[in-house]
Amino acid sequence: MLRKGRTNLGMLPLVGKSLVGMPLARCLGTTTPKTVRIHFNKRKVKFQTGVLAPLAPGSIVATDAKSVVLVTACKEMNDGTNLSLSVEYREKASAAGKIPDHVLRRELAPRQGDLLVARMIDRSIRPVFDKSKLFPTVQVICTTLAYDGVGDIPVLSVNAASLALTQAKLLGSEEQVACVRVSCFEDRGKWEYFDFPDLDELRKASDDWPLDMVVSGTSSGITFVDFSSRIPLEPSVLGGALDFAVSRLKRLIADRTAGYMKPLGIVCEVGTLETKPHADEAEILKLSQLAKRVLRETTTPRHSKLASTEIIDEFVDKLLEASATGLNSYEDQAHSNPSRQQENPKQVANLALLETVRSEVIDEEKRLDGRPLEQCRETNLSLNILPRVNGSATFSRGGSKSLCVATCGTAEEALEYLPYCGEESKEQFYVHYEFPPFAANKTGRLGFDRSMLMNGSLIQKAFLPVFPNPVDFPLSVRVNAEVLSGDGGTTMASVCGTSLALMNAGVPIKDHVAGVTIGLVGDKLLVDMNETEAQISDMCFRLTGTKDGITAGQLECKNDPKGIDLGHAVRAVEAADRANKVTIKRMNKLVSRPQEPRDGTLQVRVVSVPKGQVKAVLGFGGLKARELEASIDCTLECLVEEDLVRVFAKTEEILDYAEEAIKSYAWLPEIGDIFTDAEVVEVWTFGIVVQISPDTTGSVTTKELCLKTIDATNHFKVGDTVPVKVTAISIDNFVKLSRKEALIDLNLDDPILGSTRQQLSIIPVKARKEAKAKRHRKNTSSQNHSEQTRKKKTRANNSEQITSKEKRAQAKKKQEQTKNP
Repeated sequence: MLRKGRTNLGMLPLVGKSLVGMPLARCLGTTTPKTVRIHFNKRKVKFQTGVLAPLAPGSIVATDAKSVVLVTACKEMNDGTNLSLSVEYREKASAAGKIPDHVLRRELAPRQGDLLVARMIDRSIRPVFDKSKLFPTVQVICTTLAYDGVGDIPVLSVNAASLALTQAKLLGSEEQVACVRVSCFEDRGKWEYFDFPDLDELRKASDDWPLDMVVSGTSSGITFVDFSSRIPLEPSVLGGALDFAVSRLKRLIADRTAGYMKPLGIVCEVGTLETKPHADEAEILKLSQLAKRVLRETTTPRHSKLASTEIIDEFVDKLLEASATGLNSYEDQAHSNPSRQQENPKQVANLALLETVRSEVIDEEKRLDGRPLEQCRETNLSLNILPRVNGSATFSRGGSKSLCVATCGTAEEALEYLPYCGEESKEQFYVHYEFPPFAANKTGRLGFDRSMLMNGSLIQKAFLPVFPNPVDFPLSVRVNAEVLSGDGGTTMASVCGTSLALMNAGVPIKDHVAGVTIGLVGDKLLVDMNETEAQISDMCFRLTGTKDGITAGQLECKNDPKGIDLGHAVRAVEAADRANKVTIKRMNKLVSRPQEPRDGTLQVRVVSVPKGQVKAVLGFGGLKARELEASIDCTLECLVEEDLVRVFAKTEEILDYAEEAIKSYAWLPEIGDIFTDAEVVEVWTFGIVVQISPDTTGSVTTKELCLKTIDATNHFKVGDTVPVKVTAISIDNFVKLSRKEALIDLNLDDPILGSTRQQLSIIPVKARKEAKAKRHRKNTSSQNHSEQTRKKKTRANNSEQITSKEKRAQAKKKQEQTKNP
C-alpha cells in the first residue's frame, strides 16, 4: 500500500515518456552511441560516446587493442576562486581477469601505480585551464575496464580525458591536450625516433630502446614531460625526442579538431565563465614601481631560506609603511566591493613582490638573491651523519636540505609491484621521498601524497643507468630521502644526497648522479630556483644526470596555459647538463667511489654447489635451510636452476660458517672413494642403506654385499658399521656403493663368508674364467648346431635334385617305349 505523498516509480508503466512528459531517453541522459576509429602509429584506437555513464556531461570509452578505459568528466558549481580539479585513476581487478587479494575481495585504496598515473593525467590537463576564470569544481575519473597486456592505458587516458572535458564544455579547441609515448634506437651512429611503442617490447628491448618518454601538450606548447633512460643520453638526443614528440602532438590535435570530434558529437565550445576577482591592475602597477625601490634597499646577495624569508617579511613591512595611505584605504574598498572581500593589504604586497621579482628577471636578468641566471646556489655535502646505519649523507643547496639514508637488505626485501593490470615485478632499488610539515615551517599530518610518490619515482628512475646488475649485486637497497628544509629544488637535492648515501653504504654504483631544477620566466631560464622564484616561474623542469649525460627528467607547466615552447625545453636540458656536471665534480671531491661497508651492513656471499645439490641444502620441505638460518642469524636464497646459494649476513664470521655448512650439505663423494666405517641406517631384503657423511647416504645391493647372494636382514642391522666403496653416482646424485670391493681394496676378511683376502681376489677370477668357458661352450655348441643344420639342408636339397632327375629319366624312357613298342 502506498503512503500519501509518495509515488512508487516501480509501479508506473514506462512507455517512452517520463513523469514530466519529457522523452524517456532525454530524461535518463542517454544519447545515440557514436564511434570513431583512428590509428596511433601502428596501434588501432577507438573512441566512443553515448555508450557508458550517460548522466556524466563528459563520457568517453577509449579502446586500444583489447584494453578499454572509461573516462568521465563532471562539474559542480562552487564558491571558491581557485580551480578545484581532481583526477582519479583506478584499475579494476576484473579488467585483467583477477580477483582482488584483499580479505574483502574488492578494490580498496588506490595502489601506487594508480596514483602515479592519476598525477600524470592531472599535470597534463591542469595547465590549460585559464586561471583568470572562475571554473566549477571539476573531477575526472579514469577506470580501466579491460586490459590485454598490450594497450598503453596511461597515454590513452590523457587523450580520452581531453575529449571528456571538451564534451563537458570545459575546454575549447585551443585547449586540446594530446599525449604520446616516444622511444628511440641508434642506427649506424644516428638516433631514430618512433611513437607509441609496444610496452612489452619496450621492457624487453630496454638496451636497444633506452628511452621511455611520455609527452603531453597542446598545439602551441608542452604541458608535461616524464622520461627515463637506461643509459645516459646527450642533450641533443633528448632534444630530438622532444622535437619528434611535439610534431606528433600537433598532428594528433589537428586530426582531433578537424576530424573525429564532430563524428563523436563533441563541439569545442566553452561555457560562459566569470572572471576571477583580482586587485586593481593600476594599484598593482603603482605598488610594483614602489616595490622595486624598496627591494633594492632591502635585499642583499643571500642564499639561505632564512634570509629569503626575512627579505620577504622585511620587504612587505617596508612596502606597507611606504604606501600606508593607499593600502590602509584598501580595506575600506574591500568592504564596499564584494569582489575584493578576500583580499588584504599583505596579499596585495606579496602579489606586488612576485610581480617585481618577475620583472627584475625579465628586464634586468636579476634574481632575488643576486645570483646570475644559470648559477646554482652554494652546496654543502657531508657523509656518515648517523651511526649504525648502512649509509647516510646530507646535501644542502641554498635553503634546501635533504637527509638520505641507504639500507641494504636481502633479495626477498625487494619492493613488489602487484598491479591489477600489468606484470608483477620486484624493484631491487627503491626510494621513499618524504616532505614533513616542519620542512616548510608548517603544521600538518605526517604521511605521503601523490607529489611525494612521483618525486620518489623520479629519483628512483634517475639511478637506473648506474645501479649494478642484480647478478653482480643481489642486495636490495632502500633509500629514505627526508627533506629537512624546503626552499625549492628539494627533489633534486635528494637525488644528490641519495648518490652520496649509496656510495657511503658501499653500493657499487657506476657513477654519481646529480639533479637540478630549471625554471622559466618569460624567455629567461633560471637554474636552481628557490621557493619564491618557483612561484613566478612558468615551468618546473627537474633533470638528473651523470657526467656522461641525462638519465631522467620531469617537466611541469605551471603558469602558461599555452604550454612551454619546444625551444625553451631544449635549452633547459642543455643548461641542466652543464649544472649537473659542476655539482658532480664537487661530489667527487668528497667521495668518488663506493666505500667499504660499515659494521652492521648486510653482506652477501655466493656459494657454488655441485649440480643438483641445492635441494640437499634445502632439505625436506626446506627444513635444513631454515634450521641453519635460525641457528646463525643469516638468510639463504637457494637458486636451484643456477646451482647457487646466496648467503646474507652482517658479519664475515657468519658468512664463513654458513659457507662451510652449505658445502657440507651439498658435498658429494667421488667414484673410487672408500669409507671404512659407514653406518647402516636402513636394512632391506635387497640391500642396505649406509651413511657416509652427516648429509650423504648411499645404497649397497645384495650383489655388492658379498660374493654370494644373501638376505641382508639376516646379517646386518641398523647401527652396524661396514666398509664401502663408491662405484657410481647417478644423474640425480644417487650414490651406489659396494661392500665386497671395499673389502678387497682394504685386504680385509669377510666375516659373513670367512674368506681371506687371497680367496676374495681369486674367486672372482675363477668365476670369470668359468663364465667365459661356459659362454665359449655355448657359442661353440650353437655354431655346431648351425653347421649340422646347414649340412642336413644341403643333403635334403641334393636328394631332391637326384629324385627329380630320376623322375625325368623314367618319364623319358616311357615315352620312347610308347613310340617303339
